[in-house]
Amino acid sequence: MDRTNISSYLMDTFMLIAILSLQVLIVAYFVIKEFLYRRRKSIEESEHFDNKNFKRNSSVEQLIKIIPSLEEEVAKLQEYKEKSKNYNRLTDEFEQLKKEKQTLLDEKATLANKTGELERRLQIKTKEIEEYNKSNNELWVKVKKADILKDYSSKVIDYLNFCEDILKETSKEIESTDIEPAQIMSALLQQAFQKTIEMAKWKQICSDIKENGIAVQNKDLRNCFQYDKESDHLAAFKKLLISRIKPITNALLILCEANSNLSKFLESSDVSSLENEFKNKITEIKRKVKEIGINEIADVKLFNRLNNSEAIDGSISFPYTVVKNLNKDDVVEIIEFGMRTEFEVSLKTKVLIY
Repeated sequence: MDRTNISSYLMDTFMLIAILSLQVLIVAYFVIKEFLYRRRKSIEESEHFDNKNFKRNSSVEQLIKIIPSLEEEVAKLQEYKEKSKNYNRLTDEFEQLKKEKQTLLDEKATLANKTGELERRLQIKTKEIEEYNKSNNELWVKVKKADILKDYSSKVIDYLNFCEDILKETSKEIESTDIEPAQIMSALLQQAFQKTIEMAKWKQICSDIKENGIAVQNKDLRNCFQYDKESDHLAAFKKLLISRIKPITNALLILCEANSNLSKFLESSDVSSLENEFKNKITEIKRKVKEIGINEIADVKLFNRLNNSEAIDGSISFPYTVVKNLNKDDVVEIIEFGMRTEFEVSLKTKVLIY
């Protein structure tokens, strides 16, 4: 019980005792009044009384003088009780107002904190926008219109999508193939992935040109826009793209050529259907690659005698080391296919021989 409730309880108890006391006094008033009346009458008739009776009569007289004011006192006490109730009500209302005030102060403090946080975030966002505008302005300085490159970029995108499909299809074949062939195919696929890592980058560059007709003059494309004529821009762009696509094409040809001779890596597995599938992919690659400027690819076969190729020194990698029954000067591993382009005439293929 808090202090306010204790105070109210004590006040109500006091008032109850006072009222009961007054009620007793009122009853006593009428009893004493009747008694005194009779007593006075008796005294008046008496001819003798002593000093003691005189003092008692004096006290009674004083009491008789007080009794008429008892009703007034009771009324005052009743009025006091009403005022006391009003005081308690006002006290409760005051406490409630104090609580409401504190709640408002807390809400104000919370709003102040939120306002401070919003201002901080606004400052950060403003700074980010300023940095963005700065870098954006710097970017536009490096951007060149590249409408003339759109058609060729579209062809490159189609070819790179085709290359991605070969990698994805090979991965699916590995999942559905027996363990021993799958291990060989997986090793070959990993080697192809390492040499096609830039494919996504050039696909994005060509996509930007195709969709927006602009090209960012990064370190790769800078030399493409140093000429006055747009036709020169296209020639420089094609030369650059072909130089980047050759390694990707080479990696896919090596992957498909190895998988088209998969039985040579294995002791006893029937993989003829897989071999035929990858032989068809080689034909398709040679046809598709002409659309982007690689006009001819040297025809070199694995595990056959060295023909129009250049034998180089080097260590044979896995899984080519597991191939058996090879003859002297047989091609064990192809390092790089010879290709004829609009800008190059070399057709020498680099190989490792047995």
